[in-house]
Amino acid sequence: MRKSKFSETQIFTSLHGACAGTTIADLLRKHRISHATYSTLEAKVRRRLARAAAIEVAGEGHRALYAELR
Repeated sequence: MRKSKFSETQIFTSLHGACAGTTIADLLRKHRISHATYSTLEAKVRRRLARAAAIEVAGEGHRALYAELR
């Protein structure tokens, strides 16, 4: 698998700018990335957040089960 050109910090910083209200066009210009790259990075982050949320929900179920057994 090819190593990413951007570090995780750079990815989150660039995506955070879009959430903060900066237009995507300005964001792309500032970080010198294409729209396709932005879309790919955004999808990658969304998958990670969804996976983290699923793990958190599963953890809550395990904690409830453990509490019930005690």
